[in-house]
Amino acid sequence: MVDGPERLFAAHLTDWSALGGGEQELLTGLVAEFVPTRRWEAARGFELTDEMCTVIAAQAALTCLGFGEGLDPLVHVRTVIVHPRTIVLEDEHHEGGGIMSTGTRRLSGEAHDNEGPLLLSWDSVRRETRYGRGRRNVVIHEVAHKIDMLDGTIDGTPPIDDADFLARWRTTNMVAYGRARRGGDPAIDSYGGTNTAEFFAVVSELFFSGPTLLEEHHPELYDCFRTFYRQDTAARRRRLLP
Repeated sequence: MVDGPERLFAAHLTDWSALGGGEQELLTGLVAEFVPTRRWEAARGFELTDEMCTVIAAQAALTCLGFGEGLDPLVHVRTVIVHPRTIVLEDEHHEGGGIMSTGTRRLSGEAHDNEGPLLLSWDSVRRETRYGRGRRNVVIHEVAHKIDMLDGTIDGTPPIDDADFLARWRTTNMVAYGRARRGGDPAIDSYGGTNTAEFFAVVSELFFSGPTLLEEHHPELYDCFRTFYRQDTAARRRRLLP
């Protein structure tokens, strides 16, 4: 941890000032736990600082704030590899529909299966967290993939024990996913229509970065994510309004 993490939280967490004192204390503690218990690597000779690690950890910890289980939802986030800018990979990978392809990929982040590393572009992290005006947050997107993987599959349905809620989750998400696939959704980025796993990650980004937009256009979907993450992010964001 760096000295005075609250300064970084205020600069890189849009809703920091809207969190209650107990929530701020909890998030600060989660970040203090996350940073030293993960392996941090800098790619391509990049100089990775303690402040950068703290900013990334704060975004990841935000997803855990409602669970009351420490960092258990991030148990598979063991290694974080930070690239200075867009990540360029030459490999075999899945395209839409499960088709395998070999070639160049340019990414702002990627979550590898199980306990594989989390790859992040610092340029994207800094831009998306410093200004907090858009719908994107690459850390939350990739962390959401890791949460989705907790039940052994990455299919857009994270671990949900309650049968009634699980049924509501599946129905509500599939309706909204169908709209995203058709394109032109006023709130959900078209990338969310790639597959159900990307839909969960994209909507998780929106739930934390643009919650009032999600609530306005997809109130039932918003309520599903509010129930799952156990946070009312739209109410929190409205507390920032004059």
